[in-house]
Amino acid sequence: MTAFPGTPKGYMQCTGQLLSIQQNNALFSLLGTTYGGDGRTTFGLPNLRGKVPIGTGQGAGLHARTLAMTGGVTEVTLTANNLPPHTHTVQDNRLSLPAGDNNNTHNPVGTYAGAAAAGNLYSSTAGTGVSAKMPDTLKLDDGSPATAVNNMQPYLGIQFFIALEGIYPSRN
Repeated sequence: MTAFPGTPKGYMQCTGQLLSIQQNNALFSLLGTTYGGDGRTTFGLPNLRGKVPIGTGQGAGLHARTLAMTGGVTEVTLTANNLPPHTHTVQDNRLSLPAGDNNNTHNPVGTYAGAAAAGNLYSSTAGTGVSAKMPDTLKLDDGSPATAVNNMQPYLGIQFFIALEGIYPSRN
Protein backbone atom coordinates (compact mmCIF):
# COMPACT_ATOMS: atom_id res chain seq x y z
CA MET A 1 0.00 0.00 0.00
CA THR A 2 1.42 3.38 -0.95
CA ALA A 3 0.29 6.97 -0.78
CA PHE A 4 2.42 8.11 -3.73
CA PRO A 5 1.71 7.82 -7.47
CA GLY A 6 3.41 5.17 -9.57
CA THR A 7 4.13 1.49 -9.08
CA PRO A 8 7.21 0.34 -7.13
CA LYS A 9 9.62 -1.98 -8.98
CA GLY A 10 8.78 -5.67 -8.52
CA TYR A 11 5.14 -4.95 -7.60
CA MET A 12 1.86 -4.75 -9.47
CA GLN A 13 -1.20 -2.72 -8.54
CA CYS A 14 -4.17 -4.79 -7.30
CA THR A 15 -6.71 -3.88 -9.99
CA GLY A 16 -8.00 -7.34 -10.92
CA GLN A 17 -5.81 -7.85 -13.96
CA LEU A 18 -4.92 -11.29 -15.31
CA LEU A 19 -1.28 -12.40 -15.31
CA SER A 20 0.54 -15.18 -17.13
CA ILE A 21 1.12 -18.27 -14.98
CA GLN A 22 4.28 -19.06 -16.93
CA GLN A 23 5.82 -15.64 -16.15
CA ASN A 24 4.60 -15.51 -12.51
CA ASN A 25 4.68 -19.13 -11.36
CA ALA A 26 5.61 -18.42 -7.71
CA LEU A 27 2.79 -15.91 -7.24
CA PHE A 28 0.33 -18.26 -8.97
CA SER A 29 1.31 -21.00 -6.50
CA LEU A 30 0.12 -18.69 -3.70
CA LEU A 31 -3.01 -17.17 -5.27
CA GLY A 32 -4.22 -19.91 -7.62
CA THR A 33 -7.47 -18.81 -9.28
CA THR A 34 -8.82 -17.21 -6.08
CA TYR A 35 -9.19 -13.88 -7.89
CA GLY A 36 -9.91 -15.15 -11.40
CA GLY A 37 -8.14 -16.58 -14.41
CA ASP A 38 -8.47 -19.94 -16.12
CA GLY A 39 -5.80 -21.74 -14.04
CA ARG A 40 -4.10 -23.05 -17.20
CA THR A 41 -2.47 -19.96 -18.65
CA THR A 42 -3.72 -17.06 -16.48
CA PHE A 43 -4.58 -16.13 -12.89
CA GLY A 44 -6.04 -12.95 -11.44
CA LEU A 45 -4.83 -10.41 -8.93
CA PRO A 46 -7.16 -8.99 -6.26
CA ASN A 47 -9.22 -6.01 -7.44
CA LEU A 48 -9.21 -3.32 -4.76
CA ARG A 49 -10.41 -0.46 -7.00
CA GLY A 50 -13.13 1.33 -5.05
CA LYS A 51 -13.08 -1.31 -2.30
CA VAL A 52 -11.92 -1.40 1.30
CA PRO A 53 -10.06 -4.52 2.45
CA ILE A 54 -11.63 -6.41 5.34
CA GLY A 55 -10.15 -9.13 7.53
CA THR A 56 -11.27 -12.72 6.95
CA GLY A 57 -12.97 -14.80 9.62
CA GLN A 58 -15.84 -14.03 11.94
CA GLY A 59 -15.56 -11.72 14.90
CA ALA A 60 -18.00 -11.75 17.80
CA GLY A 61 -21.40 -10.59 16.56
CA LEU A 62 -20.14 -10.18 12.98
CA HIS A 63 -20.80 -12.03 9.74
CA ALA A 64 -18.17 -14.47 8.48
CA ARG A 65 -15.87 -13.11 5.76
CA THR A 66 -13.92 -15.45 3.49
CA LEU A 67 -10.89 -14.90 1.29
CA ALA A 68 -11.83 -13.10 -1.97
CA MET A 69 -15.39 -12.46 -0.76
CA THR A 70 -16.78 -9.13 -1.96
CA GLY A 71 -19.76 -7.18 -0.72
CA GLY A 72 -21.26 -3.82 0.02
CA VAL A 73 -22.74 -1.08 -2.13
CA THR A 74 -22.14 2.65 -2.43
CA GLU A 75 -25.85 3.55 -2.29
CA VAL A 76 -28.89 1.95 -0.69
CA THR A 77 -32.49 2.61 -1.71
CA LEU A 78 -34.68 2.60 1.37
CA THR A 79 -38.25 1.41 0.99
CA ALA A 80 -41.12 0.94 3.42
CA ASN A 81 -39.90 -2.65 3.92
CA ASN A 82 -36.68 -1.24 5.45
CA LEU A 83 -38.58 0.74 8.07
CA PRO A 84 -40.26 -0.80 11.10
CA PRO A 85 -44.00 -0.26 11.52
CA HIS A 86 -44.55 2.73 13.74
CA THR A 87 -47.08 5.31 14.81
CA HIS A 88 -46.96 9.01 15.59
CA THR A 89 -48.77 10.70 18.44
CA VAL A 90 -51.20 13.45 17.42
CA GLN A 91 -50.45 16.59 19.41
CA ASP A 92 -53.68 18.47 18.64
CA ASN A 93 -56.47 15.93 18.56
CA ARG A 94 -59.33 18.35 17.86
CA LEU A 95 -61.02 18.27 14.49
CA SER A 96 -63.85 20.51 13.37
CA LEU A 97 -66.12 19.35 10.55
CA PRO A 98 -68.50 22.10 9.39
CA ALA A 99 -71.96 20.68 8.63
CA GLY A 100 -73.44 23.74 6.99
CA ASP A 101 -72.30 26.84 5.18
CA ASN A 102 -74.51 29.84 4.51
CA ASN A 103 -72.51 30.62 1.37
CA ASN A 104 -73.09 27.15 -0.06
CA THR A 105 -75.27 27.26 -3.18
CA HIS A 106 -76.18 23.57 -2.91
CA ASN A 107 -79.14 22.79 -0.71
CA PRO A 108 -79.17 19.21 0.58
CA VAL A 109 -82.52 19.59 2.36
CA GLY A 110 -84.94 16.98 1.07
CA THR A 111 -82.32 15.22 -1.09
CA TYR A 112 -80.45 11.95 -0.71
CA ALA A 113 -76.81 11.06 -1.34
CA GLY A 114 -77.94 7.58 -2.35
CA ALA A 115 -80.54 5.00 -1.50
CA ALA A 116 -81.03 5.24 2.24
CA ALA A 117 -82.19 2.35 4.39
CA ALA A 118 -84.57 4.52 6.34
CA GLY A 119 -85.17 8.25 6.57
CA ASN A 120 -83.52 11.29 5.11
CA LEU A 121 -79.73 11.52 5.15
CA TYR A 122 -79.90 15.31 5.49
CA SER A 123 -81.46 17.49 8.15
CA SER A 124 -84.14 20.01 7.28
CA THR A 125 -82.27 22.64 9.31
CA ALA A 126 -78.74 23.89 8.78
CA GLY A 127 -76.21 22.58 11.26
CA THR A 128 -73.48 24.61 12.94
CA GLY A 129 -70.71 22.04 12.79
CA VAL A 130 -69.49 18.86 14.35
CA SER A 131 -66.46 18.37 16.53
CA ALA A 132 -64.79 15.00 16.64
CA LYS A 133 -61.81 13.67 18.51
CA MET A 134 -58.99 12.19 16.42
CA PRO A 135 -57.56 8.83 17.41
CA ASP A 136 -54.47 8.93 19.63
CA THR A 137 -52.32 7.34 16.91
CA LEU A 138 -52.43 7.42 13.14
CA LYS A 139 -50.93 4.90 10.74
CA LEU A 140 -49.01 6.70 8.01
CA ASP A 141 -48.39 5.48 4.49
CA ASP A 142 -44.92 6.50 3.28
CA GLY A 143 -46.37 7.31 -0.17
CA SER A 144 -43.07 8.74 -1.35
CA PRO A 145 -40.84 7.37 -4.10
CA ALA A 146 -37.75 5.49 -2.91
CA THR A 147 -34.56 7.54 -3.06
CA ALA A 148 -30.99 6.23 -2.94
CA VAL A 149 -29.03 7.16 0.18
CA ASN A 150 -25.23 7.42 0.11
CA ASN A 151 -23.73 4.52 2.05
CA MET A 152 -20.02 5.39 1.73
CA GLN A 153 -17.85 5.58 4.81
CA PRO A 154 -15.20 8.31 4.85
CA TYR A 155 -12.30 7.28 2.61
CA LEU A 156 -8.87 8.20 1.31
CA GLY A 157 -7.62 6.97 -2.05
CA ILE A 158 -4.56 4.73 -1.60
CA GLN A 159 -2.93 2.27 -4.00
CA PHE A 160 -2.67 -1.43 -3.09
CA PHE A 161 0.14 -3.53 -4.54
CA ILE A 162 1.20 -7.17 -4.56
CA ALA A 163 4.82 -8.31 -4.82
CA LEU A 164 5.74 -10.12 -8.04
CA GLU A 165 9.20 -11.10 -6.81
CA GLY A 166 10.97 -11.47 -3.50
CA ILE A 167 11.36 -14.04 -0.74
CA TYR A 168 8.79 -16.82 -1.09
CA PRO A 169 6.63 -16.84 2.06
CA SER A 170 6.89 -19.90 4.27
CA ARG A 171 3.58 -21.56 5.14
CA ASN A 172 4.88 -22.93 8.48
